[in-house]
Amino acid sequence: MTMTSYLIVGLLGYLLLLLAIATFGQKQETWLNRIAQGPWVYTLSLAVYCTSWTFFGIVGSATRAGSLYLAIYWGPMLGMIFGSVLLNRIFAIKRTYHITSIADFISTRYYRSASIAALVTLFIALGVAPYIALQLKAISIGFRVLSNTASAEVGFWGVEEFSAIFLVAFTILFGLRRLDISDHHPGVILAMAFEGLVKIVAFVALGLFVTFGLFDGLGDLFSQAESLRNSSDLFDGFNRTVPMSTWICYLFLSMNAFFFPAPTVSSYGCGKYKPRAPKNGPMGTSYLSIFDHAVCNSCCAWCVVARFSCRKC
Repeated sequence: MTMTSYLIVGLLGYLLLLLAIATFGQKQETWLNRIAQGPWVYTLSLAVYCTSWTFFGIVGSATRAGSLYLAIYWGPMLGMIFGSVLLNRIFAIKRTYHITSIADFISTRYYRSASIAALVTLFIALGVAPYIALQLKAISIGFRVLSNTASAEVGFWGVEEFSAIFLVAFTILFGLRRLDISDHHPGVILAMAFEGLVKIVAFVALGLFVTFGLFDGLGDLFSQAESLRNSSDLFDGFNRTVPMSTWICYLFLSMNAFFFPAPTVSSYGCGKYKPRAPKNGPMGTSYLSIFDHAVCNSCCAWCVVARFSCRKC
C-alpha cells in the first residue's frame, strides 16, 4: 500500500470512530452518555476553538509578529476567567427562551423580529462559509504534505469534497434528527471532546519530538534560538515591537470569536440567573449589534481567506 492509501484508510477510520462515539454518546442508557454530561468532557470540547489556524497559521504569525499570536489564546482564557457572569446569563436566557442560534438570540431581544433574524443569518452565512472553506482547504494541504503528492484527489473527487460530505452527513445525523433542536446533544459534545483530546496528544507529541528529537532538550533549543536571534531573518518578527493597540485588538477579537457561538452550545451554566422578559429597544441598537458581531466576523473571515489564497503552499 502507498502512503496515500494509508492516509485514506486512517482518515476513514478516524471519521468512523467519531461517528461511533457520537452515536453511542447520544443514547441515554450508555455509560458514554453519562460521561458526556460531565464538566471535563465539556471542557475538552472547547478545544474546537483550535481550528486550522492553530495548525497552519500560528507558525507563520509567530514568524511575522513574534509573541502576538499568544493574544489569540489569551483572549478566550481571560474571557473564561472574567466572563463567567456573562456566560451564565447567556445560558439562562438560552434555556428560558429555547434559543438555538445566534439569530434567535439577537431577535429575541426585539420581540423575535423575523427581519432581524433573517439579516443576522445572512451575515453569519457570509462569515461562516469562507471559514468552512478555509478548514477544507487546510485538510487538502495537510493531505498533500503527508502523502507527498501534488494533489489531494481520491478517485474523481478530492479530499475537500469527501470532508464536506461527511460534515453535512454528521450535521444531519446528530444535529437535525430531533424536533426540538434546543435539546442537549451529548453525542456531539463527546465527539468534540475526543477531538480535543487528540489535539492535545498531537501537540504534546510534536513538542516532545521537536525538543528532544531535533534538539538536545530545552537548553539546546533556546541557546540556538538566542544565537540566531540577531543574525537570522527568521527572527525579524520576534524583534519587532508590536503596538499595545494591536494587542488589545487581538485580545478582544479572539475573545469575541470564542464567545460568539455561546448561545448555541449546551446549557452548562449554574442557572442562578433569572432573565427578565425582553424589553423593546431602539431598532438602531439591534442593527449596530448585528454589525458588531456578524459583519466584523465576516470581514475577518474573508481577510483570512484572501491572505491564505495569496500565499504559495
